[in-house]
Amino acid sequence: MDFLKKHYEKILLSVVLLSLAVAAGYLPFEVANVRERLAVVTSAVDDPKVAPIPELNLSTNEAVLARLKGPIKFGFGTGKHGLFNPSGTWMKGRGPGGFPPIPPPPSGLEGLIVTNITPLMLRIEFQGLSRSGTATRYRFYVQNQAATVSSLQHGRIVILAINDKPDVILLKEVMGPKDRPDGFRVELADSRTTVVVPKDKGYNEVAGYSADLRHEGEGRTFLKERQGSKLTVAGSTYNVVAISASDVTIEDEKTKRRTVISLNR
Repeated sequence: MDFLKKHYEKILLSVVLLSLAVAAGYLPFEVANVRERLAVVTSAVDDPKVAPIPELNLSTNEAVLARLKGPIKFGFGTGKHGLFNPSGTWMKGRGPGGFPPIPPPPSGLEGLIVTNITPLMLRIEFQGLSRSGTATRYRFYVQNQAATVSSLQHGRIVILAINDKPDVILLKEVMGPKDRPDGFRVELADSRTTVVVPKDKGYNEVAGYSADLRHEGEGRTFLKERQGSKLTVAGSTYNVVAISASDVTIEDEKTKRRTVISLNR
């Protein structure tokens, strides 16, 4: 204890000097860490990650410029209104003073509407065996409502053996026993596609469509028109080139311009 009392000042000074030495040795490491953090912050400021500006949508401007390149054509005598060349006589309305007036029905091709579309079916039904001596033949009822032949539209009986000369159908294979068949593979003569005809259910598919059309302006009705039919509207002839379940496509016989008329549901 006497030693501590006599030399405590030297011991305290030694501890302080040792602490300063440790701090001086740690200082370079701390300076390096600070420099590294400053470099990261500086690089973020000098080269920030900014999302690129999206491209401007100039489609509307380009469309306006494209319209200005060509002359503007005014259809004074066409369209739904025909202000300077009306296509018909307006009629008085049912309101007071005849208002609002009722415009005339559309003329020309614009007045043609599709009122109904009917599917045309292809049916093949097995009717039984037809024996001739030792040969076994098979009797089928075939009806193709889309056919151009009247007899086939209403249906007729076809008697065939395997790989006979094709009629409207060609019998390719008998499925099951020859005298008690389960079904048949037949080839359709017009499309050359092979289908399966079950013994009891037969085969059914939509082979085409027919359409009913009406022109209010002319007061005319076109019934059961098929692909290939011709229509005369406002003195012009049109060919029916296609009929689907929802529309009819007709073609101007002179200009070959096609128009699709949707079913008026």
